[in-house]
Amino acid sequence: MDKTRLLGSDTKEDAIDVRYKSEYNVLLAEQCIVKATIIVMDNNYPFDEEQIWFNDYADEEDDFQIDEYDLTSTPNDFNVITIFNFMESGAVKIPGFQRNYVWDINRASKLIESIILGLPIPQIFLYEEARNKFLIINGQQRLMSIYYFIKGRFPLKEKRVELYHTYFSWKDTNANSFFGLFGDIFSNFIKQEVRNSEQLSSSIKAFIEIGRERNRLVHQDFGTFSLEKTSDEIYLLYKDALVFVNALPDKLRQCLQKNEAEKIGTEK
Repeated sequence: MDKTRLLGSDTKEDAIDVRYKSEYNVLLAEQCIVKATIIVMDNNYPFDEEQIWFNDYADEEDDFQIDEYDLTSTPNDFNVITIFNFMESGAVKIPGFQRNYVWDINRASKLIESIILGLPIPQIFLYEEARNKFLIINGQQRLMSIYYFIKGRFPLKEKRVELYHTYFSWKDTNANSFFGLFGDIFSNFIKQEVRNSEQLSSSIKAFIEIGRERNRLVHQDFGTFSLEKTSDEIYLLYKDALVFVNALPDKLRQCLQKNEAEKIGTEK
């Protein structure tokens, strides 16, 4: 038995009388009315009932088959190191429809600080296209921030590269202001590491010394600048400073692992 539904108005006089044989057909009819209305508006000509596409479907005897897809959702509470290892191994990939990494270091640092403090962060959605092969659907900026943080290489824009020297207190012989950019937990962790390692402490001082020489060179006339140190002395400072530069990513990882272990121990 056919059913009748009035579309397009609350009153019978202004409504379009549509007869259909199933709930699916009436949905299709409504969609076609909208399409026809858009065409009328775009082409600026009177509404013509012959152009209503749903008439062809309304006369069909058989209902249309709707394909259904099963979606299985599996929540996982991966820790930071597992996520990093997934990305490092290529198990998690960025599909082509995703935008580039656009977060600046301030926004990324807030995310890392939230993770270290154990604060909740938004969920990340991955599509598992094969066993242990994932595509990032939502959360690329967060995942890449974690990855870049552990690798110790946030992609910096030119403006931030030019201002890198503002992250250090060149008059002092420490990098405490730089460490503070990563949050209190890491700052306290690395300060303790420096106190316990004479080599690391010496390396930071060498790094600061090179930075001071660089600043003097930049702010004075190249033609009249007098470098007090020999090239050999500068090279030795450079080699010493590399210990700090190369150790920084490892120290970041160690801090995260230590914090993860402490959180797990607290939960037990």
